[in-house]
Amino acid sequence: MKDSFDQALVEHFLATRSTHLNRTVFIKAYAEAIYKFIDKEDIDICNVDMDGDEPAPSAVLKRVFETRVGATLFENLAVEHEWKSFLDLAASRLDALEFHDFEQDETKSFKMLMTRDGNVLQKKRSFGGMDQKTQDVKCMVGKISTHVSCINDAWALPLAARLKTVACNTGALAMFPWEKALHTEPGNIDGVRSALKIPEAMLSEYVNCREAALSILKGVSHGSLHDWKKALNSQYKALVALDRTWQLDADYLSNNAEQDIIKTLRSDLLSMLPSPECGKKIDAVIDSIKLVKNTPLSLAGGSAADKIIDGVLSLLRQLQDGVSPDDREIARYDNFFKLVLTRAENFCTALAAPTEHAAKSGAKKAARTSESFVVWPPSARVQGGTVAEGLRGRGASPALGPG
Repeated sequence: MKDSFDQALVEHFLATRSTHLNRTVFIKAYAEAIYKFIDKEDIDICNVDMDGDEPAPSAVLKRVFETRVGATLFENLAVEHEWKSFLDLAASRLDALEFHDFEQDETKSFKMLMTRDGNVLQKKRSFGGMDQKTQDVKCMVGKISTHVSCINDAWALPLAARLKTVACNTGALAMFPWEKALHTEPGNIDGVRSALKIPEAMLSEYVNCREAALSILKGVSHGSLHDWKKALNSQYKALVALDRTWQLDADYLSNNAEQDIIKTLRSDLLSMLPSPECGKKIDAVIDSIKLVKNTPLSLAGGSAADKIIDGVLSLLRQLQDGVSPDDREIARYDNFFKLVLTRAENFCTALAAPTEHAAKSGAKKAARTSESFVVWPPSARVQGGTVAEGLRGRGASPALGPG
């Protein structure tokens, strides 16, 4: 009886919604009947989600979509919920597949199950008109946004990304130059297995495509992301013909590689600066940062990496000369350069007070030369003013900043 009543409400809504009844009006008109088998609270939560204010919990959506009228009234939410559930199922099965070391039988079973469930979902819902044209896929240490051309791409692309990532970390796949710049060598990709032998047959397409891509890159005179992108994008169709999932590598190179390289470079530069627990001398730090410009990571980053390194060197040299940036300059700095300034506060400050031995002997000059460098951090105060104000009082010119 309940099913018949549920179906009757659906038919009535479908027959009238195109004329004068919309979802909100229909729920108000037939509230007494609808609330007999869907909780009013669940309906209210779904209405809020439809208005774009707050996503409904999965448990609520599941209860509402168990009824035909609920799935019909909130059709858009139903499609999104089923799509997300399908992606979650694919991710869970993919984790289980990796747990079983991508064995051929397990991989075959994974593909059969996902193809079956994908076809069922495709018949149940038409995803052709969905806005879900892109999908976030975990690749290497992050996520990339890539195009999904059919429903089965939702599991096939994550499978390929997982295989490529693990194979690169085990050495079964040769790394691209930007991957080497970030991870140096196999075994260094964080959170990825490094002692796993994937069946060669599963990697053959990836191996052939990578060999072709690396051959193209050999003809690139400059080793930067810009040049690599230009060379490989010109051969995109040929590479896709060798490996349909080449789009993952192309999307990462075009949209994620520079961001990851700059993030890693900034982290490396900050780690070279002193901390409260580890004091360093500014001359040694400057010399070390100069060497960074010739590393694969910096060369891959191109002009963007050069700008960051030059900015840090410029700032440290100004501080070395006793010139501190003023408030206006600091306000123009991004968060990274503000962190550099904060870390610079940890350089040697021995000149602030003579050593006990020097004080006893009266050798003030010895106290001044007992350390090679003194930094007046931007947060320090000089006779009631900022460091920059104190410097200007001594006749020094204000700093120009790192940029």
